[in-house]
Amino acid sequence: MSLCQRDTPCSHLCLIVPGEYKCVCPDNKAVKNSYPTCDAPHETPKPKPLGCGCLNGGMCTPNGTNILLCECRDGYSGELCVTPLYLPGGLVTGHCAHHTCARSSASAIHLLQP
Repeated sequence: MSLCQRDTPCSHLCLIVPGEYKCVCPDNKAVKNSYPTCDAPHETPKPKPLGCGCLNGGMCTPNGTNILLCECRDGYSGELCVTPLYLPGGLVTGHCAHHTCARSSASAIHLLQP
């Protein structure tokens, strides 16, 4: 176990140098009075960048603070673009008022669910 791990002597950053450790401060701030404490305030760790979870070619777009929404490609829907809108036989599903329906051509619409 290293000196830095054993004693955690430094307030900010502990560097292992041959035979000892050295306390270092961020942004070239000074170590106070030869103590292992920096004259820099502790900073709250920055959050990790948001990851895009969209699938099937969907694009993530920011919607407010720390929120990403998926814009789905044609043929997919849902929160992460995982719901296919194309059914076997080339039917395209969609929403018709309070029902799910499918379109097999420009004019033919078939009710799938009441």
